[in-house]
Amino acid sequence: MKTTLCFVLAALCLTGRSGVFEKPAPYGENARASESDASLRKPGGPAKGFEDEGEPPVSEPTPGHQDAPTDFDIKASRSKETAEAVETGNFDEFSNVEFDIVKAAEEAGNAPLKKDGEPVNEFEDNDKSSSSEPAPNNKDISAAVDFKELDGLPSTKKGWYFNRNKTNDPPSAQTEIDLREYDAYYLGDANKKEVYLTFDEGYENGYTSAILDVLKEKKVPAAFFVTKSYIKENVELIKRMKNEGHIAGNHSVSHKSFPTLSPENIVSELERTAKAYKEATGEDMPPFFRPPMGEYSVKSLAATKAAGYKTIFWSYAYQDWLVNQQPGKEKALKVFKDNLHNGGVILLHAVSKSNAEALSEMIDYAHELGYKFKGLDALD
Repeated sequence: MKTTLCFVLAALCLTGRSGVFEKPAPYGENARASESDASLRKPGGPAKGFEDEGEPPVSEPTPGHQDAPTDFDIKASRSKETAEAVETGNFDEFSNVEFDIVKAAEEAGNAPLKKDGEPVNEFEDNDKSSSSEPAPNNKDISAAVDFKELDGLPSTKKGWYFNRNKTNDPPSAQTEIDLREYDAYYLGDANKKEVYLTFDEGYENGYTSAILDVLKEKKVPAAFFVTKSYIKENVELIKRMKNEGHIAGNHSVSHKSFPTLSPENIVSELERTAKAYKEATGEDMPPFFRPPMGEYSVKSLAATKAAGYKTIFWSYAYQDWLVNQQPGKEKALKVFKDNLHNGGVILLHAVSKSNAEALSEMIDYAHELGYKFKGLDALD
C-alpha cells in the first residue's frame, strides 16, 4: 500500500494535482515577494473540479516547458517530498494546491465513512441533471456573459502554486497570468498585518460546528468554500455561517477541473451551487469562488469573472486533509507560526481534527503579533 501510495502521489504531483507548477517563478528557501508582487492585490492562478457522481477525473500530464530547465528538478523533488510526507507522517512540507481529499484518502486506505459504512463521495450531487447542460435557472447570468468571446481565450490548464519561505515573508507566486485582470487573488496587502482565514468544505467530518464556536468566541470572520452537495446536506451549518457573519463561498457543483469545461458549463456550475445556497438561506451567495484542485486557465478565470465572481487562491496551505493521518494539534500550530505573513490568505481543510484543535491558539498567536483577521470582502 505504501509503495502504491507513493507512486500515485508522485504521479499526481507531476500532473499538477499536487500543486506543482508548470513554469515556476524564482524558487528557493528564502524566496520573498518582490515590490511589484507585494503591491499586487490579485496575483495568482485559478482552479480544478469534480464529477456530479462518481470518481473525480484524472488529469492528463502537462507537457514540460523546454525553456525552464529547473522545472523537472523542482517537480521531481516535490513529488518525492509529497509522497514521503504522506507515507511517513512528516507534515513539514506544504501542499501548494487544494488536493482531491477523498481520492487521496481512498488511496491511503483512509476514506472517511458514511453511517452505512460506504466511502464518502465528497462531490456527490443528488441533482441528476448533467453539468454538461446549462442550468435552467442561470438565464440572467448567461444573458450577461459573452460566451463567444470567452471561447476564443487560451484554455491551457495550469495548477496554482506559491513559493514558500522560512522568513515569514509574503510568498511570491505564478507570474504567467496577471490575476488583477480577472478579479483573482492569493494575497491581501503585503504591507499590512492582515490575514484572511478560509476553509474548504467538500464534506462534513464533524468539526465545522467547533470551528464556528471558536470563530464566534474570538470574533474572527472566515470564509467557507462549499460544494452544492455540502450545502444540501448541511443546511443548518450554512445558515449558521451566514448568520454569524462568515462568507460561504462557491466551490462548484461537481468539483471538475474548470479549465476542462466550456464557459457555459462553468457558469452552470457556479449558478447551480448559488441556487442551492439561496434555497438554503433565502439570500444570494457571496460572489467568491475557489477553483477545485487549484486548476485554472485564462478562459476559466475570465468566465468566472464574467459570472460576477472573484477567484480566491491562497498563500498558505499544508497537508491537513488526510483524516486518518493527522499531524496533530502541536504540529498544525507550529506550521501556522512558521508561515504566518502579511496579507496571508490561509487555506485550511475543515475535515482536519488537528486544525479544529489548534484553531483557537492559531488565532491567539496571530493576535499577539498584531495581526487582524479580515473578511474576503476587504480584498481590493
